[in-house]
Amino acid sequence: MATILLYPKLECPVGCEYCFSDPSVPDNIKYDKRAMIATLEEISGDPHESIILHGGEVLSLPVKDFEFFLKAVHKLRGETHIQTSLSVLSSEHIRLFRKYNTHIGVSVDGPPDLNILRGPRDPARNSEYQKNLIANMKRLQDEKIQFGTI
Repeated sequence: MATILLYPKLECPVGCEYCFSDPSVPDNIKYDKRAMIATLEEISGDPHESIILHGGEVLSLPVKDFEFFLKAVHKLRGETHIQTSLSVLSSEHIRLFRKYNTHIGVSVDGPPDLNILRGPRDPARNSEYQKNLIANMKRLQDEKIQFGTI
């Protein structure tokens, strides 16, 4: 069983120190979402393989594009998967999670004192990032949306 990672956006607003994404990649790189889905449909023959929207940060996509990808993957699998920092979680994202049966993986390295390599390098901004992350995880819990952490 394989896992297909779909990267519709390379740029990420978080700025983690050890991220594989090059922060110098400009955010204005255009992606052809229809071509990406056509390729995905061509290569994703096994219905047991996972398709995960990954990135940069998938929640920083324009909402209409985020929904486009969720809808296309849901059509193929009946469910969707994302990996996210939860840095830009909105009510619209929560609505889409429910609509497209989204399994959520949250990138976090533990409690704030262990998660310091994730998020902005500036200590004050990193502290705000940590508070926002915990608040967004609590929000998912309050909304009864399950998620895992890695």
